[in-house]
Amino acid sequence: MNNININGIEEPTIRLGDRSRLELILNGNNTLDKEGILVPASASLTVRGGRDLRINNTRNYAVGIGSSYNDPYGTIRIETNGTVSVHASGEKITCLGGGRSTGEGISVIGGKLDLVGNGVSVVCFGSYDGVANISVRDADVRVHGDGNENGYLGVWILL
Repeated sequence: MNNININGIEEPTIRLGDRSRLELILNGNNTLDKEGILVPASASLTVRGGRDLRINNTRNYAVGIGSSYNDPYGTIRIETNGTVSVHASGEKITCLGGGRSTGEGISVIGGKLDLVGNGVSVVCFGSYDGVANISVRDADVRVHGDGNENGYLGVWILL
């Protein structure tokens, strides 16, 4: 992606197919509006590069990076020197992760990760249900959730 700005309509802006693998290289400042990147249970996403990706997730039941609130997600790797940010608002929303992990989980190596979720039933980082295998190394991570029934980091946390 090189200085891309995509405004989704009703579905995830990028949808990986079953058993697919995508390596997304970030060049320039890139934005996905409405929804982000759907990574189904059998798929794998790797984000690399030295620049930025911002996802503005503004729909109920929407996906930032991973799956929707109740669905399983695949393997997600973020290996960048830039910033990946997901700002989500609505009901039953996901910033990074989803309903439950079925792949190798989520790995963040380097760069900055900025996850902000506001609404009812929010998963900021990890899984709503079950174990979330999360690995973070040499990265700056900021997670902020606000609203009812938030899962901020890892598995579900009731406040």
